Amino acid sequence: MNGPFKVSDLTFKQDLYTKDSHIKISLENITILVGPNSSGKSQILRDLDNFFTTKSNVKLLNNISFDFPLSETEIDSMINEFRKESPDPTADPDEVVISAPDLKNDGRPLQFTIKRTYTKKVLQNISFDSVLPAITRLFTVRLDGRTRFNLLNSKQIGNLTHPENFFASLFTKNTEREKIRNIIKNEFGLYCYIEATSGTLNIKMSPDEISSEKETSLSKEAVDFFHKAIPITEFGDGTQAFVGLLLAVASLPHKIMLIDEPEAFLHPPQANHLGKYLTQFAEERKGSLIASTHSADFLMGCLESSTHVKIIRLSYDRKIGTVKELDVSDVLKIMRDPLLRSTDTLNALFHKSAIITESDGDRVFYNEINRKLQSIEKNIDDVVFLNSHGKDDMHRIAGALRKIGIPSACIYDLDIVKIQSNQWRERLKILNVPNSEIEHFEEERRFLLTELQKIKKDGQPDPFTRQGLPFLDDISCERSYKFVSELAKFGIFVIDIGELEQWLKTLNVGAGDKMKWVANILNKLDSINADADKDVWKFIIEIGKWISNPNRFGM
Repeated sequence: MNGPFKVSDLTFKQDLYTKDSHIKISLENITILVGPNSSGKSQILRDLDNFFTTKSNVKLLNNISFDFPLSETEIDSMINEFRKESPDPTADPDEVVISAPDLKNDGRPLQFTIKRTYTKKVLQNISFDSVLPAITRLFTVRLDGRTRFNLLNSKQIGNLTHPENFFASLFTKNTEREKIRNIIKNEFGLYCYIEATSGTLNIKMSPDEISSEKETSLSKEAVDFFHKAIPITEFGDGTQAFVGLLLAVASLPHKIMLIDEPEAFLHPPQANHLGKYLTQFAEERKGSLIASTHSADFLMGCLESSTHVKIIRLSYDRKIGTVKELDVSDVLKIMRDPLLRSTDTLNALFHKSAIITESDGDRVFYNEINRKLQSIEKNIDDVVFLNSHGKDDMHRIAGALRKIGIPSACIYDLDIVKIQSNQWRERLKILNVPNSEIEHFEEERRFLLTELQKIKKDGQPDPFTRQGLPFLDDISCERSYKFVSELAKFGIFVIDIGELEQWLKTLNVGAGDKMKWVANILNKLDSINADADKDVWKFIIEIGKWISNPNRFGM
């Protein structure tokens, strides 16, 4: 079949994602669903599967549109993929018996009859309810974690003329087996075969090679070969997950592939490669790959293999849902930028929000503080802490994430006020501070810098790192605290007492080397409780308020 057969549009329900109108998003061949846990990604895949069959129990989608073959020849070709001759010689010649191999290993092939007059009805744009489900479900596969666990179980050989399971179907297709075998050899250094010499169909791996013809024979050479081969069930979960998913996709002419967390059990490089392979399958078949993922590596594999990718980010928090189509060019910039790539910035796609810190030590400390706040239910839920390589590039990370709709706060030491005027303005602009506020913030930065320099004395602690705003005179202190508070409204949080090492002074950790300080403070944190009303605890809670505020500035 040469024509396209894919999902072209998704319309999300009005009452779940917006009070104004339904949200309609046009899709490409590859659609990747990202977002935090419990945001609806898996439910979207279930909705699609249900929509294609009974159209019941659809919770988040209002409608689905298709790109569908328009010629009678192409639709006949689709039907004939699974056509089975009727055993009844008196059967209506307009009726075609359909028998599709079992994929989910329940032993029940999908069987029904379809009238050839459906072809004309499709061409006459008869509604989805009366026509499309009968055809669509034949070419749709949904694979989730539970399904994938059973994919590689032994299966009966059965009638190979009309295969009843996907092992049997693949057993009859030398070209498809060879393609998968090459992929798996490149990935694991072993050849993958379907073995039938034991009376059932099993997947085995071997360092040695045997021809496709001998693979499917019952010759002594085949028996001896497979006696030495290793059952796939003796390999780790990652190998089984990778092999099982590829075999399931390749075995049948699926056009719409719905895959939930394809990266499960895989190492990052394997997740990346799987994204590339699944993308190639979808494009070769002119179909749809719609995958829900928590893996930046899988996402990058898809983006590296195709220009026909849509990324949809879902979120659901405090009974407020959002669905946002991300600009792929913005995601590619993050993926290709060495700084953003090295700081794992894309990982924020799979969390509700992000907090950017100056260094790895800062990241570890604030992450632990937020974890401790969970004991008093004041923690920031599902936030990822990312660190830059110093304060000079934090705005680039936060700015890139804000551009794709992820609330991202920055934590700066007080010495950020030493920055050059043009650099300060640039940071504020990237962090979406309005032009009308930038000059005001520049004036306040210069004021605070001057006031801190006034109290700097030889032999005394550095006011920028060891003293901070409390050491200013009353008038200067009040004005400077107002400045810091105004910055916080835009997700820019400045440590008013100086720097990281000034938090929790009562623990008597001292200053000095930051990483030693972090190690020492972490050892002592276990012995104290979080206190929401003071010190670093209050600081993190204030950041959480900005993140959770739907009317926050800076986005």
